Amino acid sequence: YPGEQGGTAVAEVLFGDYNPAGRLPLTYYNSLEELPAFDDYDIAKGRTYQYFKGKPLYPFGYGLSYTTFNYSNLTIEDKGDLVTVGFRIKNTGKKDGDEVAQLYVKLPQDNAPAKELKGFRRTHSSKGETTEVKIEVKKEQLRYWDERKEQFVTPAGVYKFMVGSSSADIRLTQEKQIAPVPQPLQAGKAEWVTSTAGASWQLRNAQNIQWQKGDAPTRIELNNPLQTIEGFGTCFNELGWTSLSQLSEYDRSTIMRELFTPGYGANFTICRMPV
Repeated sequence: YPGEQGGTAVAEVLFGDYNPAGRLPLTYYNSLEELPAFDDYDIAKGRTYQYFKGKPLYPFGYGLSYTTFNYSNLTIEDKGDLVTVGFRIKNTGKKDGDEVAQLYVKLPQDNAPAKELKGFRRTHSSKGETTEVKIEVKKEQLRYWDERKEQFVTPAGVYKFMVGSSSADIRLTQEKQIAPVPQPLQAGKAEWVTSTAGASWQLRNAQNIQWQKGDAPTRIELNNPLQTIEGFGTCFNELGWTSLSQLSEYDRSTIMRELFTPGYGANFTICRMPV
């Protein structure tokens, strides 16, 4: 219900007194025959703009304007835990107006959606004016649910960035290698006790112990309730134990500082190992 001024608002749009910039938050299809059965909830079979391969009646993000806009100068910067996407929008029509620029991303894995909306920016510009636009995306948004690992993963690889005025009207495209941001893994609990001579530490009653190197976290299952770390001479990996002597000095100092903090009943978080 548009309210008592709804008719006035519609009239202002129809007669050009107001330049609209609304966008559709869903996809309008031509027919139900283009979609899977109603009781099939797997969107990967052709539902939503992310997986639909046909030409919809009105695509996700669609909207009208009394002016036109040109997109140019797409740049992508990897800033650690952020990706910054920049571009220019020029009002090339005869009226002032708003444009809602939309940023879509395709992740590196083969079964990823064709595109996913990761950000948008609404800008106002006078006729002939050029506007610089930047959209920042946190890398934690560039992730998918890994069923095998039972957690969200931000994969390393080549991402496809797409900018346009709707999901079907992509004006700029660029691919870029993106490195995953280091992420802490889940906390673990353990008890640490020292030997009489103080030369070794014993780890027991360990729970939820994980470590990560690269983008492959590994859960450590300790069936033996008591493990010994001789002078911090070993660390976890997916095969059991790895000698610290095989690692770089930076790796060893990282392990000493972030992983092996002894103290009876200590709680600690095993963080990402350096690549």
